[in-house]
Amino acid sequence: MSLTMSLFGILIENLCIFLLLKSFQGKTMVPDWIDVIFFLPGFILAPLPDSYGMFALIYTQVIIFLYCYFRCNKKLIPTVFLLCPIGIFLNFIQGLVTLLLTPVMKMLPMVYLPLLGSISTLVLLMLVCFIAPCAMLYQKILTGGFLLKFFVLNTTLGMLLKTLFYKFHMTDIYEFVNLLFASLFIILSVNICIFYYENQLREKQKALITYEKNKPILETLIDDIRSSQHEYVNRLQSIAALVNVCHDYDSLRESLIKYTKKYNTVHKCYPLLSLNMPLVTSTLYNLTAMAEKKGINILYDIPSPKLTCRVSEHIIGDFLHILTQNAIEATLPGEYIYITLANQEEAFYFEVQNPVDHYILQEEFNRFFQKGYSTKTNESHPKPEFAVPHGYGLSELLSRVNKLGGMVSADCVFHENKNWAIFSLTL
Repeated sequence: MSLTMSLFGILIENLCIFLLLKSFQGKTMVPDWIDVIFFLPGFILAPLPDSYGMFALIYTQVIIFLYCYFRCNKKLIPTVFLLCPIGIFLNFIQGLVTLLLTPVMKMLPMVYLPLLGSISTLVLLMLVCFIAPCAMLYQKILTGGFLLKFFVLNTTLGMLLKTLFYKFHMTDIYEFVNLLFASLFIILSVNICIFYYENQLREKQKALITYEKNKPILETLIDDIRSSQHEYVNRLQSIAALVNVCHDYDSLRESLIKYTKKYNTVHKCYPLLSLNMPLVTSTLYNLTAMAEKKGINILYDIPSPKLTCRVSEHIIGDFLHILTQNAIEATLPGEYIYITLANQEEAFYFEVQNPVDHYILQEEFNRFFQKGYSTKTNESHPKPEFAVPHGYGLSELLSRVNKLGGMVSADCVFHENKNWAIFSLTL
């Protein structure tokens, strides 16, 4: 092949890479200085004979990697998963072009076939890039799960190895074995890196979800601290003002006793605040504040502040939130909810009791745990205070607890002229 045709072929190949990269990143096709710099190194390969095919392949892959690396703001993982769809698309289009040009291969001189193939590949790529949602596909790969990344990555490595073996004229079995083992080592190393990255990303996502979930709880605690501080200042000012209001010792003494007795009651959340599970504490504290706004009182029975559980604390927090919120929704203003937190035979135990307006049979409790069931739409009990949000809270809780080897139970008892619904959780 002449030097002119080689230069023209390299230019077309660079245009294919440029077109694919811009399409997958969803950026404008107007080139900048990085694109211009990428085009230049490839022309060094034009004078080289075909015997340097192995060097040309490795050199080209390094240049493409650096091009994608700078285009991805020097981030390794996005670079790798930008290279993958580029390689897959390019190999697929080249294979399709080869299939389409097979009937005309015998009609044209061999010297023109590479150039014709490159031009056909460029034209077909232009059509595909303008039709296919390349940018959406790249984002799907970048944010997808491990199996998708594993499939895309290994497909790309397989295509690269196929090209490598094609370029390499193996005459010695030992060279073939060494190349094979080196290739397997590269594939294994890259997959281990991707798996590690996926695991780290998954943990960070869990931490972010936990933070977003507990952000309103932390805001509630901060608001309570602010209001308590403001109330504390007001009380000090009121005590100081007693000196001006009370003109004799007896009236001052009586006013101080009355005033301090009013604010000397033990805070009902003190047992909760002493727990060794901060997520459980913050979740229940937030629900307590929500109940107080509705005029509902929650009392806690916590024999020991040191609780243990074999599952993660954020999972327990989710379960306790569902059960406590349901109890709040089923309770009228002015009434009480009783919550017990304890360890029973080395298992975590939670119990919530709330008053109900009728005795609930076990058959009705069973319906509460059915997926999609909600007493908001039940004709026999249309009152909203019995409602399970969307009919999925308790059913989802039961399913998750069963998978963890725990137990959820429900019962109803009659005590002090009231019916009490009791939900318990053991993990």
